[in-house]
Amino acid sequence: MSREQAETTLRQDIEYAWEPWLDKDTIPQSKFSRVIRNALAPSLIGQYKEAALVQLRRFIKESDIDEDELDELADSAMTKHSAWIAGLITDTTTKWIEDDENPGRAFSRERAELIAITEITRARTMGEMAAAELLAEVDVILVGTWITAEDEMVCVDICKPLHNTPESYWAEFYPNGSPAHPRCRCTIDWKEKAKRPSRRTKQVGRMGKRARPKKVFSRMRRRSAEDVEGFEVVKGTRFVEQKPDSLDKPDGNI
Repeated sequence: MSREQAETTLRQDIEYAWEPWLDKDTIPQSKFSRVIRNALAPSLIGQYKEAALVQLRRFIKESDIDEDELDELADSAMTKHSAWIAGLITDTTTKWIEDDENPGRAFSRERAELIAITEITRARTMGEMAAAELLAEVDVILVGTWITAEDEMVCVDICKPLHNTPESYWAEFYPNGSPAHPRCRCTIDWKEKAKRPSRRTKQVGRMGKRARPKKVFSRMRRRSAEDVEGFEVVKGTRFVEQKPDSLDKPDGNI
């Protein structure tokens, strides 16, 4: 499925999910949030897995990838993320339909499209970053370059200045990568970091693997926003990720 098809499918799923509340003055928050979460999750799980799989196939053999484990990783990560985003959507929806002079915008096609574009971008980036974490475990260290869509819809103030910038620059502002704002369509172009000859003595850890530099290891561990562990997606490794102190919320209402 192409990115555009995924965005359209998710927009339609969101519109269908909130259809029962179009003429309501209030919404049951818990139920509404659950319905939105269920609308988001299938598309986000699929996009996360697809992006991670493409990334892994670029750098390791197909036979070294356990797709069943990747399915579980994608399901775990995006189910949690969908619940978080659904909570944000519910909060904004409640505010708009109860306090806004124009409550109709809470359920507009434009808002559904904004959410779909933003969250497809985020799911794909999170999948790629999860793959980068897994690849780091087999000493394939990736670095990313920020790439915009390079069309007339690119955000001039935020995204355009980031185009073609290295990870050492954009990660200072957006450590979790794209999206940088609602409706962001930016991507990250990942390449393997060039290996330089080293005079360091090889250090062997408990698992008998050569230790990577702590700075690189710490950076890779911070990449994703999910607290997911125990997946052996790449055979012979374990994917153990630490949740950062805070998860950046999207700018503006979603």
